[in-house]
Amino acid sequence: MQHRKKSYSAYEYRDNNDELSQRHSKNPRSSTTVSTDISTGDRLADWMYWQRDIANRRCWTKVYAVIEAEFLQLHPSDRCIRNPLIQIAVASASFTGTQQIQIVDPNGEKLDLYLFYPERAALWSSRLQIAASLTQDYFEAFSIRASELSRASAYRGSLITYREEEKKIRKREYLTIKLLGLLGCKRRVNIT
Repeated sequence: MQHRKKSYSAYEYRDNNDELSQRHSKNPRSSTTVSTDISTGDRLADWMYWQRDIANRRCWTKVYAVIEAEFLQLHPSDRCIRNPLIQIAVASASFTGTQQIQIVDPNGEKLDLYLFYPERAALWSSRLQIAASLTQDYFEAFSIRASELSRASAYRGSLITYREEEKKIRKREYLTIKLLGLLGCKRRVNIT
């Protein structure tokens, strides 16, 4: 097995629409996977903290962030990278502090990350800007908006689905607690 050399700085900007078409499905509305050429060295990975719950400013989770071409994936560990917690196409990215990055997906959903290694901020900033321009090129090449894509599309991302599921779980937990509280009150009433 041949080891591939990790290169964080070697990246060729792909501005040719023909190459975009070859890399993605012919029907952009149904594209669920994206193949990238990993030999170009356009993959960057680091440990970061992800603000999982946007309502709770203290809720940060350590994740392994991987960016390849225009896609950012968050994984629970550096060993398990087949099934990401979240995968989004990067529409825009900005640093809100020296180590804190706010990334926006094509749906307008925001994702806050905090760099574990502050010395890599410039590298991540550069890489995220390239990813954002690749995402923009994709949408311009196919004259399509994120809302027109299927829910399974890689460009639609899984952040919006993740947040919808989180809301459902919270609602279920709230209703369960409420129901248990009502049952507890009835039992007390029956005892007296």
